[in-house]
Amino acid sequence: MPKSKGVVDTNVLLRFILDDNARQSNSAQALFKNESPSKLTVPDAVVLEFSFVLLSFYKITKPQLIEQLKALITFESFEIDTDLWANTLTLYNMHSISLLDSYLLATSQKEDLPLYTFDKKLLALKEISTRRP
Repeated sequence: MPKSKGVVDTNVLLRFILDDNARQSNSAQALFKNESPSKLTVPDAVVLEFSFVLLSFYKITKPQLIEQLKALITFESFEIDTDLWANTLTLYNMHSISLLDSYLLATSQKEDLPLYTFDKKLLALKEISTRRP
């Protein structure tokens, strides 16, 4: 796999998706054109911050966020852990838990490790290996 051509910050993703600042949106679109085999790295922390901003500041709904994230994780110009995020979105859609909790559960499943937590909602999920410390 070719080396990443860079790491993307949350505000660049937001300008690309929201198209609310013409100059910055155009710059983001130009960056994301997949004209080379190199992809842009989108760290998990950026995906989580992107989601937080859309939910808290822009007040999008959970179903809208899931659709935005599905588009994000399948965008051909991005290097992202697609399997982890697909499982995260499945868990987020199935349960009444936060995206971060869904991400932690998906990570524990991917690594085949229990998730240690005091969170009662997470501990109540029987199909997932959660434990009290």
